[in-house]
Amino acid sequence: MATVLTTDGRSVVILPAPFGLPTARVTIVLSHSHSVLTEISVDTDETDLGDIRGGSYQLVKDAYPAALPRYQSASCDRERVLVVASSSRLGSAIADCFAASGAAVARHGSKPRLGVLAQNLREDGAVDRLVYDAAEQLGGPVSVLIDCFGPWDSTPLSAANPRRFRASIDDHASLFLEFARATGPGMRERGRGRLIAISAGSAATLSDGVYGVGKHLRETLVRGLAAELGPEITVNAIAPGQIAESAEHMHSIDPTAVERALATTVSGRFVTHAEVAEVALALCRPAFDSLTGAIIPLDGGARLGSMA
Repeated sequence: MATVLTTDGRSVVILPAPFGLPTARVTIVLSHSHSVLTEISVDTDETDLGDIRGGSYQLVKDAYPAALPRYQSASCDRERVLVVASSSRLGSAIADCFAASGAAVARHGSKPRLGVLAQNLREDGAVDRLVYDAAEQLGGPVSVLIDCFGPWDSTPLSAANPRRFRASIDDHASLFLEFARATGPGMRERGRGRLIAISAGSAATLSDGVYGVGKHLRETLVRGLAAELGPEITVNAIAPGQIAESAEHMHSIDPTAVERALATTVSGRFVTHAEVAEVALALCRPAFDSLTGAIIPLDGGARLGSMA
C-alpha cells in the first residue's frame, strides 16, 4: 500500500517496487511538532523525485502514531536548554551532556562567571529574569528546562523552625513551579517541551529531614504539572540516590557512611553524574513523548529495601 502525504495539491507517494525489478533506496527524514510536519528531506539515488524540502504538512493527529513511526538521531541540535544550578557538580555534567549532543545550552549559577547566567533565585522576580536571559542567549524560548536547584539541609523536621522549613519548600518545590509557569507558554507555542526536575532518593523515604520533604513535594508537583501541561509538555523527575562523586565527601564526614550506603543498594554501586545526565538527555527523545508524571529512581535499588 502507498503512503501519501498531501498539502495544497502536492503529494509525496512512496510505492513498493514491482517484484523482480531493481529498487532505489529512498530515505525520508521527517521533522515535526506533534501533528504538524515542518520539514521533509530526501536522500535518494534517483533524480526525478523533485525537490520536496520544506513546507508545512498537516497530518491527522490521532492516526499519526500508528501510520507514521518516528525516528530520531542521537543529536538534540534543535533544543534550547536551560539547566538551573549548573555551574558545578551534577548540573554542570548535565549541561555538558546536552551541549555535546548539539543542543544550545544556557547555564545558571548564583555567582557571576564566564558563560554562566548569574541569578540569586531567592530574590523576587529572579526566575522570570533568568528565563528571559536564557531565551536571549539561546536565540529563542527555552524548550527544555532542567531544575537541579535544591541546597542540602538535613535539619530534622522536629528541629526545623518555620522560617527554615519554608525556605526548603521554596527551594525544592515553589521554584520549580515558577519555572514551569515561566517556560510553559514558550513550550506550548512551539508545540513541544520538557520539564525535568532533579529529585533525590530521600524523597521516597522522607529521610534527611526538611531536604527529603522538600524533594517529596517537588515530586508531587511533577505529577500535578504533568496532568495539567500535556500533551505539549512532559514533566518528569529523576531521583538519584547517593552519587559516586560525593563518596569522598561522605567519607570525610563519616568514615562508615559509604560502606553503609552501599550496603542498602542492590547494584552495589552509586550512580554517577554522567549517568544521571544521560537519563536527562534520553527523556528529551521522541521515544519518551508518552512518558510524563514519572519519577525515575537512580538509586541502585536502595528504594526496594524501604518497600519491604
